[in-house]
Amino acid sequence: MEINNYANKSILLSINSSYETVIRNLNYELKEYGCNYIQSLILISIFFEKEKYITPSKTAKVLKTSKSNISHALSSLEKSKYIKRNLSKNDSRSYTIELSSKGEKIVSKLMQKIDEYENLFVEITGKKKSDEIAISINNYTNQFN
Repeated sequence: MEINNYANKSILLSINSSYETVIRNLNYELKEYGCNYIQSLILISIFFEKEKYITPSKTAKVLKTSKSNISHALSSLEKSKYIKRNLSKNDSRSYTIELSSKGEKIVSKLMQKIDEYENLFVEITGKKKSDEIAISINNYTNQFN
């Protein structure tokens, strides 16, 4: 089929199919920790914050996903006792999220698993660092935001 020739050379199709495959496989492996990819990123984000808490809106913006997606992820994380929600000190209509002790214990394992996947892309692309790949991709995609 002629479409196979196109499909094998299409960068966009490769990105899409790689995303679908990689995220599906990563999510399967993250089930061991009771998380999926977006939930793992939320936990890791909190871990790296100086104040050790984040807001849902800021998280959605940084992770480039919808507030409803973050809301669903937070509900699951709270149900699993990985996070705690607290009313914001500055605004009683909003809240902040912080890691629970259970969440703190799992973050390093989540980072390690995600690093394994990122290192595969480093090998595949021949770049020396994963941040070089990410910066190149982000510079391109930021043109559309």
